[in-house]
Amino acid sequence: MNDLHSKTFPFSSADRWVHCTGSPKMVKDEPDDDSEVSREGTAAHWVGQQMLEMFQLGVDGLSHGEQLVGVKAPNGMIVTDEMFDGALTYYNIVTKTVGKDHINLRTEIRVKAHQTLDPEAWGTADALWYDVPTNTLYIWDFKFGHLSVQAFENWQLIGYAIAACETFSLKNVNPRCSLNIVQPRCYDGQGPLRNWVVAYDSLRAQTNIMKAAITDYRMRKTMLTSGRWCRECEGRYKCPALLQAAAAAIDFSTTTIPINMTNEGLAYELGIIERAEARIKQRKAAISAEAEARVRAGQLVPGRRMEDTMGHRKWSKSMVEITMLGETFGCDFRKEPELISPAAAESLLKKKKIDGAVISNYHRSTKTGVKLVADDGSRARQLFSQEKI
Repeated sequence: MNDLHSKTFPFSSADRWVHCTGSPKMVKDEPDDDSEVSREGTAAHWVGQQMLEMFQLGVDGLSHGEQLVGVKAPNGMIVTDEMFDGALTYYNIVTKTVGKDHINLRTEIRVKAHQTLDPEAWGTADALWYDVPTNTLYIWDFKFGHLSVQAFENWQLIGYAIAACETFSLKNVNPRCSLNIVQPRCYDGQGPLRNWVVAYDSLRAQTNIMKAAITDYRMRKTMLTSGRWCRECEGRYKCPALLQAAAAAIDFSTTTIPINMTNEGLAYELGIIERAEARIKQRKAAISAEAEARVRAGQLVPGRRMEDTMGHRKWSKSMVEITMLGETFGCDFRKEPELISPAAAESLLKKKKIDGAVISNYHRSTKTGVKLVADDGSRARQLFSQEKI
């Protein structure tokens, strides 16, 4: 964790430590997630924060955000158009709600639940605004990832709401809490905004559940429990609970299925298999992440190596040159108002029985990152012995 979140009970990981009380100990000495995906999200958050800070000053943040494209974010990532687009969606949603009351909007605000929960229960909300006339506390959390996240009974947002009401002395006025997840890149059909409105007093049950989990940890009555929360746990690669769950799932997958199953038995086993599938995926993700970290550190993990990942091919010449190139071969490479893709151009050439290699010098692929892949040694043999695969 960084200085934006508690090291023991961060609200960003509340879903994990509420359900698995042993997890705070498991992740205590683990480094932050430094994956490419995580760093992209951090950079997108930075863009959104910069835009909202302009709005807080009474200045339109749109033009400022546009100027950040191509700039290096504090974490070293270059801001892309996609990051800006995501941040702009977040910016528009927040500013539309706040309206002219920009002075009272708070961004990257630390909220603490020291008295309500524990001295180590605190976190940093992306954006927060209290509307006095309607007694409504608005909280927004910007997610740049693709995985669908719901606002309803979201433990991270619940933690922020509890802490914000304590931090700003709102508990006695029982505000309506408008809890929002903004996900510009989640394509589950729900749109970029997920909202849950709940009164502060209605969060008593969740508050008690969080307090009970913290009490178990403090009294060393913790338990490791596998579940969906394992996916975001930095200590999952060494967790015995997840290991046993995955092993049991693998064993279960080999059992013989009775021919004449009842409908109830069929439904029951289907549920078990779905849960088993989730555990195996979580275990694979954990082991893959640990193997990747070791390979990146220069260690030898037999049968594994890092490989560059490349993005879609793009034209490297001007639209005029590519258009003329297509006409040379009797093809129309245009798709108003732009060009067709290099892959589509190759398809057109193939139909005319022309080798697609003739346009190889007119397009390129850019490196998007690296990934862990299986290695049977063939690549090394080819490089050092000129062996053809």
